Amino acid sequence: MERVVEINSIGMKIKQIRTKNKLTQSELAKGIVNRSYISQIEKGSVQPSFKLLKKLSDRLNCDVNDFIEERETPSYKLDLQKTLASLEYLVINEEVKEAKIEINVIEPYVDNLTRSEQALYYFCKGKLEQQDDNAIESYKLSCELYSQTKMMDERLRSINHLVHILLEKNRVHEAFRILDNAYDESVIYRIYGIEKISLLINLGIAHAKLGEYYSAIRFLKQAITITSKSNIYYHTGRAYMVLGLCQRRTAKYESAISSYNKALLFFEGSDDVLNIAGTYTNLGILKRFQNEFIDSLMLLKKANQLYDEIHDSKGLLNTLYEMALTSFHLEKYKDVQRLYADFLKASQSSTQKLHGKFLLLLGSTFCEEGEHADAIRAYRNALTITSDSPIQKEVLVKLSKVYSILNDHESALKCWDTYSTMLEKSID
Repeated sequence: MERVVEINSIGMKIKQIRTKNKLTQSELAKGIVNRSYISQIEKGSVQPSFKLLKKLSDRLNCDVNDFIEERETPSYKLDLQKTLASLEYLVINEEVKEAKIEINVIEPYVDNLTRSEQALYYFCKGKLEQQDDNAIESYKLSCELYSQTKMMDERLRSINHLVHILLEKNRVHEAFRILDNAYDESVIYRIYGIEKISLLINLGIAHAKLGEYYSAIRFLKQAITITSKSNIYYHTGRAYMVLGLCQRRTAKYESAISSYNKALLFFEGSDDVLNIAGTYTNLGILKRFQNEFIDSLMLLKKANQLYDEIHDSKGLLNTLYEMALTSFHLEKYKDVQRLYADFLKASQSSTQKLHGKFLLLLGSTFCEEGEHADAIRAYRNALTITSDSPIQKEVLVKLSKVYSILNDHESALKCWDTYSTMLEKSID
């Protein structure tokens, strides 16, 4: 049977190591605690916390375990477990600065933790590495460790976070393999609540990314049904926004508008400006599909202003393009050119595909104005800037038409030859 260390056992060890290092109590205490507290620890009057033991071990150039008798079970382990629980709370509530302090305290002692504690540690590590590729490996390790326990809800939580990153990085097929197994496990182990909702939303997003919109709609509606029945409104706004996207892609425009408006209610309730802007963007695009161009432009401008306020360059550039596309439908060609100038001021090297699409639109604008030389320059720039095959093919078709109008049949034929070559490669 395990025995807890007596308080004065730790105190005696600290005193022995301090004396060996020829430090006074005051020198050991400096910048950590007061001298009298060190005295109380050494007498066994107080139980030091794990954090304090770590600081004292650093000062004494030793390991925390050096304060513990080998035959005894460290009482500080309870404090280490409390630190782990605190870390979990901090990462979930996105208190990153404090969480980094806690994880640094725990890191040297990970091997001393149980399987479930290690799994939690790597989940927290993944959360802190969220913007880093290392997060994927941390979450995978967390999932693997949880699989050796009976903590299936916690395992599903790690899976959901792992899949979320994979989907963001468009590693959809890898995400699918994990999601399929996770869905089966959720049925076998009868997992409900937040993690089941998150799993269904991730399944919906994965199917949507593959263009399987009807399957996506089914999973998203399941998630929304569970939220309404259980009153657990977890990521409900996100579910409605993706649902609206799928409904738009299946030409169910009125249903899509309803879903987007419901998404807005949830995002506005949580003051989620990024997703509010995203929903306005989707609504603006949908209104353009319905030929309601004035409403489309108004919604896209709202989104653009919000992205500007929160300094989200990706959203800002995307809405500039969408506004330009709506302006093109309104035959406001000078506005398209002005928006392209704004795009250039704000653009970065990572926006090559969007830049190619914008140049394609700009070329079409010049064509409508009869400025064929400018159109050719815009189309040729698009071919240079983007390596996206579908965009390049569309540019070549439009470019060949301009050359045909100018009776430059040789250049038009070259465009078609290049197009045919690209088509053959895509078939192969």
